[in-house]
Amino acid sequence: MLMKLLSEYLLLPSGIIALLTAMVPLALLIPRFRRWALLPALAVMTMYLVFGSGLTSHWLMSKLEYKYPPAQDNVVNSAPDTMVVLTGYAKTNPQAPLSGHVNGSSGFRILEAARIFHKAQRMLVIISGDDDVPVIMRDLLAGLGVPERQVDVDTVSYSTYESAVHLQERLKGKRFYLVTSAGHMPRAMGVFLKQGLDPVPAPTNYLSSPSLHEVNPFPNGQHLAVSDLAVHEYLGLIWYRLLGRL
Repeated sequence: MLMKLLSEYLLLPSGIIALLTAMVPLALLIPRFRRWALLPALAVMTMYLVFGSGLTSHWLMSKLEYKYPPAQDNVVNSAPDTMVVLTGYAKTNPQAPLSGHVNGSSGFRILEAARIFHKAQRMLVIISGDDDVPVIMRDLLAGLGVPERQVDVDTVSYSTYESAVHLQERLKGKRFYLVTSAGHMPRAMGVFLKQGLDPVPAPTNYLSSPSLHEVNPFPNGQHLAVSDLAVHEYLGLIWYRLLGRL
């Protein structure tokens, strides 16, 4: 739980910026710390200029996203007949259409899963995650023309590692497409390979450009959000290695 809190907020660039920002008025309120108030303010500015820059966010994310080139369109002979889709975020929202129940990463994964399925026509799709998220994604996938009888859901995997462990027996000895966001693919591939499985990377939801020439270098909130996601993945890779999951 502590690592989850740290990796999802406190150790991310935006989390550090928020903490430093909160330190400024606190330092001003305490007389003996007033002369130091400028330091967190300068740190906030530096953090934003660095991690909010398109150059930094591109450098961080592209190293993750382009480690595994997409293989879903290159497998010709003995193409896999199974596909595993890792969930992102989803929550039922009665005031929104079904497509509004998922976030961007889940939406792109569903879209890519549907595209691969319609290309193969004979594929078993396994959506792996926790609680209601796989069910919501299954319903949205059905809305894109994938028959529910060809979709199974795993609703008890609360992490990428648990997905690999829970599906290990079922997938052992067979090749399968692994669909997830491109930035998450290095950790996902590492975990499934560690379980002795044979995943074929099918990345989607790219957040960085393949060319530095197309990057807007100026800082903005979108670049900071991409830096947050990249740092989250690097922390996840470090944590998984420490636990021997990779």
